[in-house]
Amino acid sequence: MPALTFSSVSKSFGSSEVISDFTAEIPDREFLVLLGPSGCGKSTMLRMIAGLIDISSGDLLFDGRRVNELEPRERNIAFVFQSYALYPHLTVRANIAFPLLMDRFRWWQHIPGIWSIERRRAMRLPEVARKVAEIAEIMELTPLLDRRPKTLSGGQRQRVALARALVRDPSIYLLDEPLSNLDAKLRSQMRIEISTMYQKVGKTFVYVTHDQVEAMTMGTRIVLLDGGIIQQQGTPTEIYERPANAFVARFIGSPAMNLIPVEVAHGGVRIPDAGILPVSDAPVAAGQSVTLGVRAEKIALAASGETDSTGTSRSSSASAPRRSWGSGSGMRRPRRSVPARCATSTTRASPVRSTSPSAIRARSA
Repeated sequence: MPALTFSSVSKSFGSSEVISDFTAEIPDREFLVLLGPSGCGKSTMLRMIAGLIDISSGDLLFDGRRVNELEPRERNIAFVFQSYALYPHLTVRANIAFPLLMDRFRWWQHIPGIWSIERRRAMRLPEVARKVAEIAEIMELTPLLDRRPKTLSGGQRQRVALARALVRDPSIYLLDEPLSNLDAKLRSQMRIEISTMYQKVGKTFVYVTHDQVEAMTMGTRIVLLDGGIIQQQGTPTEIYERPANAFVARFIGSPAMNLIPVEVAHGGVRIPDAGILPVSDAPVAAGQSVTLGVRAEKIALAASGETDSTGTSRSSSASAPRRSWGSGSGMRRPRRSVPARCATSTTRASPVRSTSPSAIRARSA
């Protein structure tokens, strides 16, 4: 159950660089999600971990051991493909058992007719039968063991693919967008099943997706990619609460964070056509341009005269959340909350309340 170390890993196809200087330390037993839009290089990175694609430069280490030149079968990994990759002529039982049979494969079994005989013989081995039965029970596939993939639903096929990965008891599980072919209801169900499987086996998972819901609900650590470059890495909460740049702020969250160009003024920021919003601990001098980030789901309307849990009156102004300013790549929290008032010259805005420090963020433009 190795920890993963990526040291300046890059990948190029000809003159096109698809992964650039990927550096990360992933502790053992993490559920790592490689997240990003289509074409950002996340599936390429997964295949480099598996050994299906060569690394152009840099080092990939499992528990400190360089594995760049190791064959896929020497890495003790299991791979779940986006398309399931089930063998249509084999039963569910034989599909699940296939990795165990390949562990016993010898070169002379390529002789026509020999492999079929050896496969049937290996399927009757007590060890193989026991492991298949155990995994089938865990994945609720026991009644389906003698059926073929074409007779299964999408969710059942996905469970067969996961069972085939589980049966070998590998050190690392690699999953390449395994839920993208399922409908919304099945995706929700399979998210729960994969998370449950992760808790049961206690191994390292590396999961590729472009769906932020999957990433935020399943992952213990996220690496967000764009254009083959890491934009941010951290826990789901860290990435949501403290986005490193505008791309992360827009990509994470539904709806996306609102980004408003503002100018730092004495005691706050000047919002175009809305006056000055008081803030504290601004890291830049007055007159400089910054970007104000506001998460819509963290804002609630308060009735006039309503008080919050601290006893603050909402009679004519809104109490805004604490703000986190960013300058460069770092983020820091202010020490205290400050009131916020936002009204035009002709109308008074309804009082606004938010309880999260992530609701409003500002970064240097």
